Amino acid sequence: MGKVIDLTSKVEKLEITEKKYGVHISGMYCSVEANNYSDDVSYEVKCNGEITGEEILTDIAVKCTAYDDKERVLGEDSKYFSRGTFSKFDTFVLCFNINSKPAKCKLFIIKSWTHGGI
Repeated sequence: MGKVIDLTSKVEKLEITEKKYGVHISGMYCSVEANNYSDDVSYEVKCNGEITGEEILTDIAVKCTAYDDKERVLGEDSKYFSRGTFSKFDTFVLCFNINSKPAKCKLFIIKSWTHGGI
């Protein structure tokens, strides 16, 4: 296991998506850890936080996407929240592996098509 680096200051939170779906992301912490396996290096990105809101009207997901210094997407992860079971507060842990060290991450809300359809 490698050294864990705090990436929180390099996370762009897209607040317009929070407003669109009536939720707020807070308590966020994001980190990256380099893992050496033989000659290959992979990077594990973790992003933790909490999501709050009165009532969500559709199924949603919190998504974290990692980018390199040329704005190319390196990887992503999502956690889904159902409008039927969301109760004003929940936490999330997003974790994914990438092959390059990330320059930044974006954290945002999307409509979840997986748990509710159109």
